[in-house]
Amino acid sequence: MDTFLGFPTWLIIGICVLVPVVVCLIIVPLVTSGKYKTQAEDDSVIGPSAAFLGTAFTLLLAFVIVNVWSAESAREEALFREFSQVEDIMLEVSVIDPAMEKEFHDSLQTYVNSLIAKEIEVSPPIGGDDETNNAFQSFLKVADKSQVELSADKTKATEANGLFTEVQQLISERQTRVNSGGAHLDVIFVAIMALLGLMTVILVSLLPATSSKKSKWVQSLSVAITTGLIMSMVFYISSVGYSHRAEQGQIERIQELFSK
Repeated sequence: MDTFLGFPTWLIIGICVLVPVVVCLIIVPLVTSGKYKTQAEDDSVIGPSAAFLGTAFTLLLAFVIVNVWSAESAREEALFREFSQVEDIMLEVSVIDPAMEKEFHDSLQTYVNSLIAKEIEVSPPIGGDDETNNAFQSFLKVADKSQVELSADKTKATEANGLFTEVQQLISERQTRVNSGGAHLDVIFVAIMALLGLMTVILVSLLPATSSKKSKWVQSLSVAITTGLIMSMVFYISSVGYSHRAEQGQIERIQELFSK
């Protein structure tokens, strides 16, 4: 599944549409040529069955899309909050003690670069990537050392408390992000959803050709293509390409902060 979701968007859509269309291209000629015998009365049996399967497919699809979309949105929101905390810390340091700004800047930049490379561009394990975790621990050591130095200066003690509250919030945001999964498609759900979709296409293709062959083709292909496009939307939301596009704006924003 992860391999498939790593495909380019156009290929994911193409595969999802191609499969039901091929099924349609196999069955419809059998019906229109008379090799598969159908009668007008069959419509009263196949029609309701196709409608029932189509409804079941739609309901399951809606459930999957809502869950996948919610998980992906939560992932994006968690990353936004984490990057916002990084920006707040840099601003606090520049105001409290500019002499410490470079050390904070360098340690946070190392952490953010590792985060982008190891936890955004690739799927990290639950708990975060080891290299990124080490970079974050290095930043925390810098923050702890600065806390001791600032606390010793009574004129900066109050401001220092605000800074280290921001650091604690960054720790919390990181833990929330790395310990919660992003969008994930369950194989069982996908298999059932795909089966329902294909069964709907098959039944529609088997409906008797009560009018012209052209109308039969239009009916069957429209259902097949629509089913494929809807399926592709589920995979697209869960794909690597969708995640990268959604996160690119945040990455550019944080990189601009460190380029100053």
